[in-house]
Amino acid sequence: MLLATDNCIRGIRDRAILLVAYDTLCRFSELVSLQVRDVKFSIKNGVNNSAILLRKSKADQESIGKWPH
Repeated sequence: MLLATDNCIRGIRDRAILLVAYDTLCRFSELVSLQVRDVKFSIKNGVNNSAILLRKSKADQESIGKWPH
């Protein structure tokens, strides 16, 4: 699917969404609620880490939110 995207802005966006979906195993409803501020990057012990805030999920119907570890 990644190879089917082109290098225009939509293609870059589509690749980013596909990669985030693959790496996080998020459901569609979780992906569409992501915002830029929901992504955190950090370096710990020389290792790059990232995390996303899940605002609402199947297990969080009250929308408390959770930063997965």
